[in-house]
Amino acid sequence: MSWSVFKKAFSGRRSKMEDLEFEQQVNQLNQAQALCKRVYKDMRKCCDAETAQVKAQQKMLVGLRSCPLTRSEPLKHTVEVFSAVMAELQSSCKLFKSEIDASFTDPMRRFYNVYRHLDFHCKQRETKLQEYEKQQSRLDKLERKMNQQGQGASQTKLDLVSHTHTTHTTCTTHTRRLKEL
Repeated sequence: MSWSVFKKAFSGRRSKMEDLEFEQQVNQLNQAQALCKRVYKDMRKCCDAETAQVKAQQKMLVGLRSCPLTRSEPLKHTVEVFSAVMAELQSSCKLFKSEIDASFTDPMRRFYNVYRHLDFHCKQRETKLQEYEKQQSRLDKLERKMNQQGQGASQTKLDLVSHTHTTHTTCTTHTRRLKEL
């Protein structure tokens, strides 16, 4: 199944199979777009949740440090170890977030922009097809009108075409002869 949106716009009359195939491709495009958007939002939520967790742990550490019970020697050492672990966790969270932004979020945002362009071109294709169908119906109407008028009108049309052709050849012959002189 080939999907060539841009070639089909000017390929002449469309069949029902081509329309169905195109509709299936557009539906697949819309599903992929929705999945891309959902994955992007879920990853942003994951990063935001990680940041919120680190902030909550920092508040908890500040609360532990301000408590008078943790100033005694056995708990003081535990709070210091917890503080060191929290600082390490915070730095690894920042590193994680920057790597996720660089490797996933930014490319996904740029990839999502492709869908906007595809949507634009699909809409543009539809408008061109509508315009083509409109012009085709006008042409069919004119042909029916010419057929209803009978042979005299078509003979007049042929005479007009032949007259135009002979006039053009006469002019070109005349200009060629003038150049020869």
